[in-house]
Amino acid sequence: MFGKCKFFCICFVIFNLAFHCFCLPAWSQNDNKFDSKAVEIGKKTVRIFMSRLVSALDTIMKNQGVAEALAQYEDKIAEITKSIKDEMNQEIGIKLLSPRYRDVKNSPDYYEEQAYKDFLEAWHGKGRCPPYVIQEIRRDGKVFYRYYEPLFITNMCLKCHGSLESLDLEAAKRIKQDHPNDNAVGYRLGDLRGFIRITIPQTYIAQ
Repeated sequence: MFGKCKFFCICFVIFNLAFHCFCLPAWSQNDNKFDSKAVEIGKKTVRIFMSRLVSALDTIMKNQGVAEALAQYEDKIAEITKSIKDEMNQEIGIKLLSPRYRDVKNSPDYYEEQAYKDFLEAWHGKGRCPPYVIQEIRRDGKVFYRYYEPLFITNMCLKCHGSLESLDLEAAKRIKQDHPNDNAVGYRLGDLRGFIRITIPQTYIAQ
């Protein structure tokens, strides 16, 4: 009996060590040569992505209305993400996230929740967020970096994410129709909405 217990205890310890070594992120503070390069690539990718997305949505809003911009939102994200992958690397990942999501696919996973927790604690404690959070992920023999930047509510965002009284009327109808369980309204100008995550393979950084 003791032998079996000892065996299972040893297996449990090995499993936990393996899990922490290969699955959990390392919260990096420039502790290896790839960190600064990952930050550089992450910042550049966020800048390109957000610039293209804001420009595309602004054009649609002006020409076709807020509701149509909302309808095309996911398609524009996919289109811009593909263009960045084609320009940079096919393993680059881009995701917009918030615990108060409109679409369940934008809900954060465990690692993303940890990053959001860092942003949220700083936001509540200091009134400002760190400019970014970076994680090192080791999984299935590969190393990836996750670069996160906080996203704040702007005047454009309020048209689809503001108080129920301030929402664009047509957009409000579409939200109710397409997202009956929506949890992404009620924000005010300057609120922390969520964050953008850029996933960068170490093989791309090392090129």
